Amino acid sequence: MTRARLAITTIFLSNGFLMAAWVSHLPAIKARCALDDRGLGTVLWAAAAGALCMMPLAGWLATRIGSRNVTIFMALGLCLAITGPLLVSHWAALAAVLFVLGAFNGGLDVAMNTHAVAVQTIVGKPIMTFTHAMYSL
Repeated sequence: MTRARLAITTIFLSNGFLMAAWVSHLPAIKARCALDDRGLGTVLWAAAAGALCMMPLAGWLATRIGSRNVTIFMALGLCLAITGPLLVSHWAALAAVLFVLGAFNGGLDVAMNTHAVAVQTIVGKPIMTFTHAMYSL
């Protein structure tokens, strides 16, 4: 396995792990912010909005400065943003940190998939199925 293939596989695995880790805290976040089911569902839309805002920008950045660089930046940002929902106790603050979390996660999604295609070209054989399996793991 090449270094590039190992690196992108690790990014996919880490992204899946981070998303699973923070989602497992939803019951505690819901209780801390005093949200009912509808309130939690509504505030979770902030993460989707953040992702939708960042995805086109991440694609644009990947073509300008390289998918590797954008992947690294987004992964580091996601590692920092993942703690945000665990630190707030008001629905508005939760919405704000979820927007940022969603932005980094959406940006990472675009960047890591773009980079996986580049690595696949270098390796010379299909790797996309394996990288996505690592995310799901």
